[in-house]
Amino acid sequence: MRIYLVISYLILAFCIQAQKQDQLNIALRHIEASKEAWKLKSSDISDLSVSDYYPSSHNGVTHIYFQQNYRAFQFIML
Repeated sequence: MRIYLVISYLILAFCIQAQKQDQLNIALRHIEASKEAWKLKSSDISDLSVSDYYPSSHNGVTHIYFQQNYRAFQFIML
């Protein structure tokens, strides 16, 4: 019985992550399609990161907030 609960939880977690990734891709495609209207260059949106992501509890709308990175540090381990 316990193994079925674990398997069900893993399947649910996978489905939620897949849905989240789909919503993120939709948002990124919208930004790319709207960049001219918003007077953005490709370099303006080339290095975005998600700063917040949550679904509204009262209407189910997913809110995704992006942060523009500028000269982000990359740590290279030698």
